[in-house]
Amino acid sequence: MQDIRGLRAGDPIGDKEVIGRRLAARPALVGAWDQIRQRLPFDLRDFEETRPPHDISLDWLGKSGLQKKVLRPLGNQATRMFGQQKPPQTFAGWVYLQTEKVSKAHRDFPCRVVSSPERPDEPDHPEHNPYHCLIKYEQPFSHPHLMAQHVYLQFQKKGTVEIHPRTPFYKVPYEFVRRVINALKPQRRPQRKG
Repeated sequence: MQDIRGLRAGDPIGDKEVIGRRLAARPALVGAWDQIRQRLPFDLRDFEETRPPHDISLDWLGKSGLQKKVLRPLGNQATRMFGQQKPPQTFAGWVYLQTEKVSKAHRDFPCRVVSSPERPDEPDHPEHNPYHCLIKYEQPFSHPHLMAQHVYLQFQKKGTVEIHPRTPFYKVPYEFVRRVINALKPQRRPQRKG
């Protein structure tokens, strides 16, 4: 079955096309000014796959740059996916780069990025993702952690972060307080004329 771009499962993604990995929001360090802060909003945990065969799942984000018409539905799906995890997490965005920066990163670890649409026959299903792709290595790593480490280093060196817009943290309690105040206000009845 083909995806939206006309690619079948297993077809290679072009070298200049943009791929990205979904990121979970992490709590930031707060406190003393001299605390060491994390330089990037992602770490190795974002690249570890727990399900066999441990191929790294990615999202196709555009032909030569980020495409908003692709980011919008993927962002909604990712927000829903992270909310269903145990414990629930918050979707923070993507770290992305061009395909060639992963597939041609190191000659000792040849890999290819291939299309792998999820549930292409069921467009109404919540897990339908026509933009899904995988990193497939020609020779498997001895441990999935090593593969995650290799991909993480490529994204760390050459990747860019796209933050997913969400409600700022200070507006959530404000909205709750506004609702409580409005609920406690006495209801005004319309005045009768006459």
